[in-house]
Amino acid sequence: MEKKDFPSRNQAITKALRFIHKNYGDPHLNVREIAGHVGMKEKSFLNLFRREMKTNPMKFLTSVRIKNSKDYLEKSDLSFKEIAIKMGFRDYLTYRNYFRKIEGMAPDEFRKRINYTRVIKMKEESTIYD
Repeated sequence: MEKKDFPSRNQAITKALRFIHKNYGDPHLNVREIAGHVGMKEKSFLNLFRREMKTNPMKFLTSVRIKNSKDYLEKSDLSFKEIAIKMGFRDYLTYRNYFRKIEGMAPDEFRKRINYTRVIKMKEESTIYD
């Protein structure tokens, strides 16, 4: 990721964001580990992250996991459990709950909508050439 991909000018935050994006699949990733990676104490890092990013690191990590999982839901045929584990969630139920909270629907509903939209688009394209 390039530096311009992140809104913060703070080097510790930029380093933390890169670390999160690189390691979001690790189910043990936590604030202490992220803070240590950027050379800060946990409390100082939490305060800096909240100030710079307007959210806490774990909420940010969860949003990164959910965003990346949407790509897998759309472009792969991995099971929901496999995607959950790949994204760093300990189990499917936890993943499903966070996904629903953030996206307003469960992962299976999201995948169905994507597939339905793909089928409709293919039908529309095929009628163009008829």
